[in-house]
Amino acid sequence: MRASTLYGCLLCGLVFGLASGARAQNFADGGVAFSPDAAVAPDGGTSSDAGAALDAPPTDASSVASSMAAPELVEFVEAEYPAAAREAQQEASVELEITIGSDGAIRSVTVATSATPEFDAAAVAAAQRFVFRPAMRNGTPVASRIRYRYVFELQEEVVPAATPEPEPTAPDPAQPASEPAPTDDAAPAPEEEPVQELSFGAVARVDPPPREVTRRTIEAEEMVRIPGTRGDALRSIELLPGVARPPGLAGLVIIRGSAPGDSQVMLESTPVPLLYHFGGLTSFYNSRMIDRIDFYPGNFSARYGRKIGGIIDVGVRDPRSDGFHGVVDLNLIDSSVLVEAPILDNLSVSIAARRSYIDFFFDKLIPSDITAIAAPVYYDYQGVISWRPTSRDRIRLLGYASADRFALNIPPSESDPTIRGNLDLRTSFYRVQADWRHQYSENVTQDISISAGETNLRFGLGDQFRLDLHTVPIVARAEWNARLSHGVRLIAGFDTITTPTDLIYYGPAVGQAEGNPSMGTNVGAERKFDTTFSSTVFRPAMFVETILRPVDPLTIIAGVRLDYYHEIRHWSFDPRLSARYAVNDQWTIKAGIGRFSQPPEFQESLAGLGNPSLTPLHALHLAAGVDHQFNETFSLGVEGFYKWVTNRPVATQNSEPPFFENAGVGRIYGMEVAGRARPRGRFFGFLSYTLSRSERLDRPGSAWRVFDFDQTHIFTVSLVYKLGRGWELGGTFRLVSGNPLTPVIGSVYDVTSNVYQPLYGMVNSDRVGLFHRFDVRLEKMWTFTNWRLAFYSNVQHVYNRMNPEGTLYNYDFRESQVVGGLPIIPSIGVRGEL
Repeated sequence: MRASTLYGCLLCGLVFGLASGARAQNFADGGVAFSPDAAVAPDGGTSSDAGAALDAPPTDASSVASSMAAPELVEFVEAEYPAAAREAQQEASVELEITIGSDGAIRSVTVATSATPEFDAAAVAAAQRFVFRPAMRNGTPVASRIRYRYVFELQEEVVPAATPEPEPTAPDPAQPASEPAPTDDAAPAPEEEPVQELSFGAVARVDPPPREVTRRTIEAEEMVRIPGTRGDALRSIELLPGVARPPGLAGLVIIRGSAPGDSQVMLESTPVPLLYHFGGLTSFYNSRMIDRIDFYPGNFSARYGRKIGGIIDVGVRDPRSDGFHGVVDLNLIDSSVLVEAPILDNLSVSIAARRSYIDFFFDKLIPSDITAIAAPVYYDYQGVISWRPTSRDRIRLLGYASADRFALNIPPSESDPTIRGNLDLRTSFYRVQADWRHQYSENVTQDISISAGETNLRFGLGDQFRLDLHTVPIVARAEWNARLSHGVRLIAGFDTITTPTDLIYYGPAVGQAEGNPSMGTNVGAERKFDTTFSSTVFRPAMFVETILRPVDPLTIIAGVRLDYYHEIRHWSFDPRLSARYAVNDQWTIKAGIGRFSQPPEFQESLAGLGNPSLTPLHALHLAAGVDHQFNETFSLGVEGFYKWVTNRPVATQNSEPPFFENAGVGRIYGMEVAGRARPRGRFFGFLSYTLSRSERLDRPGSAWRVFDFDQTHIFTVSLVYKLGRGWELGGTFRLVSGNPLTPVIGSVYDVTSNVYQPLYGMVNSDRVGLFHRFDVRLEKMWTFTNWRLAFYSNVQHVYNRMNPEGTLYNYDFRESQVVGGLPIIPSIGVRGEL
């Protein structure tokens, strides 16, 4: 691998990403998920209107409340959704009064507002097994009585089964509550123990049938605590089955043997151009504003399109509405701040920002003959406004932005002396998005969103290469969801992407990026193209999906999607079908088949650089598997998959015009094992294994070869354990087959360019060595009355193994050495939470 090759790979990756223009828990049997509809600080701190004391004459309520800290729920038990009610599609809410002793034990649970006997009993039975940290007044534990509301509802979005953080609301001091009668299974609170009265809320939801064969979700409680991710929620997807390891610092997402450009990252169902900042160290969005991460490795719903690989859909949570809160995080690589607060009773706001400071010490890390003109620096910011004007409406405004800058002055390359001068890389994008959810009735909902923004990419390499790309993507989406009967749900919608685009390009022919080891090896000697492009790309689509339950154990999801690709004047029609059969409460069998389409990459169909007559590429997805839920904590799933890719654009013979043709095919097959321990007690963890093979045939008559990022074995295990007294320890181990490598078998001297040109063996016929690493995360949390302080350490590559990433050759390719990956990366930080 030579320096110029790396530059070429970097360019292709950026062009692929930028030019292309409910919630967490998923029980196979439709089990209960739980999430709070209001929250307090994790340490039990409250806002100043927490409540008035009942053991003293009424005084200034605010001064009393300011010294009160609400009880904190530390052990949560899910309510069982009544089977008859679930079958009848019934919803209800139950309001409970829970008396908690000064030792945190439940003294009594009574029903304050009844629904039905079945719902009442389910809510009471769960609450009787809760364990709290007691309420605190001026640092002293006191007994308290809280109002706790369960809402049992059928919800289209999946809700993570995260431990709830209840929100205290101020009761009327003039109307003290009478002591509720204890239930049969709970002892009454001692009469001599004064009781503080507060109010809490929680939601128990039943997930509807999944709309995909496989959806793997990382819950909010887990995503910032996983070792090896530096607390970055979006990097946690690397633990999931089907996700391959990209080369060091590449920052690519490779799902089930598909090219990076074949998969899509979305934020609230809107595409985003880049998941990571430069180098893949950090993602673009603040992790503590994320509610869930849904990962679809294949056979995804008809609501998603224009991609044949996989989908990552990131959900953003609403800002907290129980008072002012903030998080400040300082570590060795970057710093971030998050603040959130209510503005009105039904309006809340959150704002976050982050900046790296690698640029402060970067010049100490690079060779002395390279000058840092603009050391690597990245920053991002996010904002959310959530408004609920009525009980049936939610309106949200989201804004986010990301930017990277990196510039070096490099000396001439030994293998290609034309590679010299300034290397300049700049990427930036921002988006503003408005979402409106309206519930017409208990059976009909509507979701509408529109977003607009700007994306900029600049990449330059001396006087040999220049790329300036500017786009203004406008995305509109609407979806209507109607439950027509007990066993029939209909979903329909549309989405459009309109992208005004301006491009300036000067450099060699773009060429086929994948399976082309010679790309970028002799930039100076190659013929140069000088292209300017200005146009608007329009891609509308519509989709229809139905969820059928002909009999209770069986769920069938059938959908179709119709897309139009304005830039190539072609349509695609993609039917999809999947089914799930719940054998019993623990076992579920699942299978799916579907067609998926996407347009050629931007540079492949651009006139002057590519072929405007290309047609969409297609993939047939087949999958079947079984899921087993051992209990509410442990689950295991096994799935086999096969993908057949057609119409894949490949370079023409000798790269003659029209440069690309739809002559390639591909096949990808394998199996995945997904084990999980959900955070129900002191620990949680993941176990994943992928066995797969991804192959390509570039044109009829050629030989099958493996894909550039084919990885036969991918094994990951991660475990996080609460040691007690605020200590938490976790570790992640990953073992991955090395990426394919095309061997160099000789070289010839090119008189014209005055450099040696390599002679390659069979494409991807060799591999770099095995990759393995172990990461450790240790955190100590101190909890105070109204805030928390944490010290943490994340150490990546603990045993400092220099994993091979490629091969570096000398000027005539007679000598070589292995290029090592990242060394041990210790990172320490401190975090404060209000």
